[in-house]
Amino acid sequence: MLLKSNERPTDYAEGTETTKEYKVRTAQARYSALQQAGLLELHRPQRGDVISRGLDKSRLQRKYDPQRETGKRLLMGSYRVPLGVSSQQLHELDKKAVVKWIRAMETLGWDWVQGSNIETGNGVYPALDIDGKTPDLGSRERLLRTTFKKREIEIIRTELRPYVTKNLVLGDKVDVQEY
Repeated sequence: MLLKSNERPTDYAEGTETTKEYKVRTAQARYSALQQAGLLELHRPQRGDVISRGLDKSRLQRKYDPQRETGKRLLMGSYRVPLGVSSQQLHELDKKAVVKWIRAMETLGWDWVQGSNIETGNGVYPALDIDGKTPDLGSRERLLRTTFKKREIEIIRTELRPYVTKNLVLGDKVDVQEY
């Protein structure tokens, strides 16, 4: 039986076990179990020893970060809505904001994953100004969240013929290479 912090051992009948006694007894039981299993004779690391835990970093990254391989990321955006709008107006504002956000992300090289859910929800009230310090008491923040995939960009290098680069001007320098 364990005692609570506000109870005294004298409150219980003779033969009950205090928390300290319980911890000592269980520690002794663990020690004897390890001794019987032969695990106490293992080499204990000394200062300067290299300890290998057998962890494979690449395997762990694949296991715990599956989005790295697919290139998909769950991204979040936000926008402000004036207070006092009806639910129908809020639905229309959400639609417009989602379209605008997806187009803006496409210009940054992110493609929306077709079929992924677009979640909308309330953010903080009052909405904060772009500096993050000044509150805007007349509006609240709305959050958008969906999955995007980084666009694969293939870099193609081609050789330019000398007649193309003949009068190529880069800043103040003229770059002309004759072949």
